[in-house]
Amino acid sequence: MPLDNFNSSYNTIFGEDVQEIIEEVPSWILRWGVSLFFGILISIIGLAALIRYPDIVNASLKIDSTDSPKPIVSKISGKLVKLLKKENDLVRSGETLAFMGSTENHLAIIGVLDQLRNLQEIMREDKTIGEVSLRQINNGDLGELQGNYQTF
Repeated sequence: MPLDNFNSSYNTIFGEDVQEIIEEVPSWILRWGVSLFFGILISIIGLAALIRYPDIVNASLKIDSTDSPKPIVSKISGKLVKLLKKENDLVRSGETLAFMGSTENHLAIIGVLDQLRNLQEIMREDKTIGEVSLRQINNGDLGELQGNYQTF
């Protein structure tokens, strides 16, 4: 196929507008763009190799947890007689932390509380309450709660 025949078929297929775009000499960005891109890339890699960054970064840190320590406030005022928990001990809900000053024996009060809880369980199960359950409590050291206990 002769060259003149090729050019005439080329013009008929693509038209003059396409021919102008194809024949136009590319600008400098198209000719040197790839070389410029790789030059910048190599210079960035070279600078990254030359500049040393420290391996250790010193910084201050504050950690807050959702279960942070909570203040404990007594429901009554009085003198603290005995502290049952030490600092940083784990405390569960409903656990006795300390004894406040009063006239009663604290261990006797805890015994009465345990007996009352046992009686409550017996009543929930619809069992009869015997006299033995109530007489097991040593009620001599209840102090200011003695009258209320006797009324009960």
